[in-house]
Amino acid sequence: MRNLFDGPERGVFRGDDGDHVLLHDFLPDELPHRENEMHVVADCVSPLISGGRPVHVFLHGAPGIGKTAVTRTVLTHMGDQTSSVKVLYLNCWSKNTRHGVLVELLTALGEIVPRQGLSTDEVYDRLLYRLDRKADGYVIALDEVDRLAGKEGDVLYDLLRSEVNLGLILISNDPYAFRNFDARVRSSLSYEEVAFAAYGYDELKDILGERARMAFLPGACDPAIVGVVARFTAESGGDVRLGLDCLLKAGREAERAGTDRVGADHVKAVLGRVRSARLKLDLQGITDEERAILRTVLALTEQDTTPATTGTVFGAYKEKGGVVAERTFRKYLANLESLRILSSRLSGKGQRGNTRLITVRAPRTELTALLGEMY
Repeated sequence: MRNLFDGPERGVFRGDDGDHVLLHDFLPDELPHRENEMHVVADCVSPLISGGRPVHVFLHGAPGIGKTAVTRTVLTHMGDQTSSVKVLYLNCWSKNTRHGVLVELLTALGEIVPRQGLSTDEVYDRLLYRLDRKADGYVIALDEVDRLAGKEGDVLYDLLRSEVNLGLILISNDPYAFRNFDARVRSSLSYEEVAFAAYGYDELKDILGERARMAFLPGACDPAIVGVVARFTAESGGDVRLGLDCLLKAGREAERAGTDRVGADHVKAVLGRVRSARLKLDLQGITDEERAILRTVLALTEQDTTPATTGTVFGAYKEKGGVVAERTFRKYLANLESLRILSSRLSGKGQRGNTRLITVRAPRTELTALLGEMY
């Protein structure tokens, strides 16, 4: 038996770490098809360079379509342009409390913060002291900002009411991210809104093709393979990370097989695994109420091939204890549709008004099993 840590006899990736360009956190020098969004964000924060007042900006759109990459690129360029403006980035997925965000920002400015013993107000006072003295201006990016809903969102009010010259870049998958924030925050927050549209097939083919050229040895990954992955990605919602995962896993599959080319059989072998992993992540990222709505749709359509109407789903959802109003319910349905978990269409003739018909788009058996694990 050969050593488990011996490398493959053949390889498809460039060098020892060519596959790193297919990882989610890799930031390429260029971001194809996101130039306009990048310029809008840069224009909002660029006044800081000359001492002017920036414009806050809110980026929203489906997962994996470039919001974080655009933000990180703008922050990198700002840091290269001037040392007088400090750039800070924080993902609120895990740091989702007012105290946690303030501590993280203070730590990023170089102060050692004890894990216990400081109240939130004390942390805030220390942060203000640091902000006043550390730089002439700041760009603070808060990714997954919707995680700060309710009173935890007061951290935005903390930053907005400070007298420091700062620009906020706020990022969320949810276009209505601030609906559950305190009224003080909503009334204080004025921003430029940038909606990120989903990538189409041709755009995905460009993006994935460029990454493939960077990752694979010449001739190791045929453009036709990239086209297959781009089509799969487009049909699965347009999340670039899904396509990158496919290319990465297909490349590793080819290396395990001892070949020097990524073939259609290698891609076919990984598509199911990647789709399942993506669906699981999507379900983990939605709210409890969205999961309740999803279970309702599954129950209503289980024994009947006829789609359920929006009104029927809402009524059944409320009967089972659903708490959101109809307007929010429809927003949740739209989010589930943007994730390609559900689909809807207008009823057409034979139904009154603009009734929408809801069907399950994701694989039903897999979806049911994953939801069952999340009780």
